Amino acid sequence: MEDLTKSQLILLTLFVSFVTSIATGIVTVTLLEQAPVAVTQTVNRVVERTVERIVPGETKTTVREVVVTNDDLVAKIVAENKGAVVEIGVIQKEEPLGRIGEEKVVPGHEQVVLGTGVVVDLSGIVVISKVALSSVTTGMEARFSDNTKAVVTLVDFSHPSLAVLKINSFDAKKMSHIGLASRSLQLGEPLVGLGYHAGRLAVEVGRVVAMEDATNASSTPFAKSDVGSPWPVLSSKGSLVGFNMEDRSIVSSVEIIRLVDESKTLLRGTEERKSGSETASVGGAIPTHANRANP
Repeated sequence: MEDLTKSQLILLTLFVSFVTSIATGIVTVTLLEQAPVAVTQTVNRVVERTVERIVPGETKTTVREVVVTNDDLVAKIVAENKGAVVEIGVIQKEEPLGRIGEEKVVPGHEQVVLGTGVVVDLSGIVVISKVALSSVTTGMEARFSDNTKAVVTLVDFSHPSLAVLKINSFDAKKMSHIGLASRSLQLGEPLVGLGYHAGRLAVEVGRVVAMEDATNASSTPFAKSDVGSPWPVLSSKGSLVGFNMEDRSIVSSVEIIRLVDESKTLLRGTEERKSGSETASVGGAIPTHANRANP
């Protein structure tokens, strides 16, 4: 040993360690094979836990799936759009004593309900079933879901199924409207009917149950629903897709958009004529005063 160099001593030490480790492994395996099962399981368990502590486990991401039920969806649609659905009525009239044949509107008098309308534009345009209005053209008011009321006037009665009204002094910041879907209805599409029944806001859930090819000039496919009331019908996303009629046929939102655009044109024309007549009246009054000042 004394004759060995430093390098040889290191190599000898490594060799002895190697032989010792092999011998230890052989002895351990032999003992495990001869040991009872309980001892073997204990040793394996200790080894596994030791490895788990040394080697970090895989990071697991837990994904929670939130299921939105149909009832929750309907409740959300109603909450977001009830402010734009109005009950249209006519203010009850009375015949003043001593003036037979003449009628006057009594402010704040009992309202006779005509039907359900829906605000579809920021300017306060309301669409309602033409059958609901019958022959009423004046003295109407709209009642909102919060029981506030506003006077409405008739704008267009030319459509075969719908009438267009306008809320006077409509404030878009305080009152809401429902956006119109610019697409056609699909067979089987879910619908949410929203309207008034016996003075209270109510809801009906249904579907588009039939589709037929267009037979009118608008080329709009004819659709029928299983919603029973003449109310506006909304999609599952809360947009207005049509107006359900008394016979359960649906006037689509595409046709309503066309009707609203025509009504806006009528309103602009009325405003321009009104403005022109006022200007002419003021302009005609100026020479009269001038003549009086200079006879």
